[in-house]
Amino acid sequence: MKNNLLVKVPGLKADEQRRFIFSNLKDNISRLKLAGLVFLIIEIIMLAWLLLGGIINPANPADSTILFLYAGIILFLSIYLLFFVYVSKKAKIKNMTFIRLFIITGLMLVLIWGVFLVLFEHTEGFLPSAYILIMMSIGIIPYLNFWEISVTMIPSQILITLYVVTTRSFNYTASTNILFDSWSFCLISILISTLIYKMRISNYKKDIMLLEQNDMLKQHSEIDALTGIYNRRKLDEELENEWQRSSRSQKPLSFLLIDLDHFKKYNDTYGHMEGDICLKKAATVMAETLKRSTDVIFRYGGEEFAAILPFTSLDAACLVGEKLRKNIENAQIEHVNSSTGYLTVSIGVSSAIGNHEKSPEKLCLEADKALYAAKKSGRNKVICYDD
Repeated sequence: MKNNLLVKVPGLKADEQRRFIFSNLKDNISRLKLAGLVFLIIEIIMLAWLLLGGIINPANPADSTILFLYAGIILFLSIYLLFFVYVSKKAKIKNMTFIRLFIITGLMLVLIWGVFLVLFEHTEGFLPSAYILIMMSIGIIPYLNFWEISVTMIPSQILITLYVVTTRSFNYTASTNILFDSWSFCLISILISTLIYKMRISNYKKDIMLLEQNDMLKQHSEIDALTGIYNRRKLDEELENEWQRSSRSQKPLSFLLIDLDHFKKYNDTYGHMEGDICLKKAATVMAETLKRSTDVIFRYGGEEFAAILPFTSLDAACLVGEKLRKNIENAQIEHVNSSTGYLTVSIGVSSAIGNHEKSPEKLCLEADKALYAAKKSGRNKVICYDD
């Protein structure tokens, strides 16, 4: 945040602040493009009306100054709009400080133009509606925080105050009216802009909270409450995703189906409370065995688990399965009804290259067949499905 001027947003983390400011900046570009175009059209119409209506005489020095002011603002707004059109496609977080400073500077210059319009076009001591409209528009249209809107508004007010006080071009009543009206609308604009900005921050915080809550709910819906690993719902989702990715990359996708041997007897012997503890321990061992970030373990249901191994051949998947089997056995989770005296697992392994025209259920069915063969042949084995 140190590289971005006046961007600290209370209650938001550094990354959230950057995202908020950048989102705010893009909204400001869009809103100012539209507002600038409308203002440009209005000024062109005003200049045409003054010239064609014979209201001003270019030969008159005072009128020529007003003509210069309108021509200048039309040129400036044209450049301003072209800049917005350009940066709307190029805006990035790293250059948002420059863009924001350009926006503030541009708005400040428009207000200063309004001051000159007040001084040259009106001598009766009242603010023209155009200047009031500019101030109120700047207070409402762009989303500026307190410091940004203050830096934008106050220089023009200092200029008009110094002119009125030092030149004494107006009588006391006129001077008072100009200063009171201008500062009143200035402060009102700052207040409005600050309140709108705070509302945006509040809404942004609410959006973040909703996103976090949705993420938590989604995470809870994907996590098995007992073991703390992903559940069957997440398995189905990830298997479909990896199947499609395998289809695109034409790399093999492997699937492991894991069954805790004689787990019913385990529950009958030790009780369901110990059975739950056993499931947690087994899940932890299997999760720690899978080292690659892309390899994920899931609770398939009951005492069955599953693992997805992207970009893994059948042979490599069989080696992973064997490592899982050994690690469970080496964990030495007591099971008196097992032939080894400890908990063991049987694992079925399948592998295939994804196909858009086929379903990933093919992997599940093949792994299930391999698992059945492992259990039938004595358990505590890894069987790889082979056509």
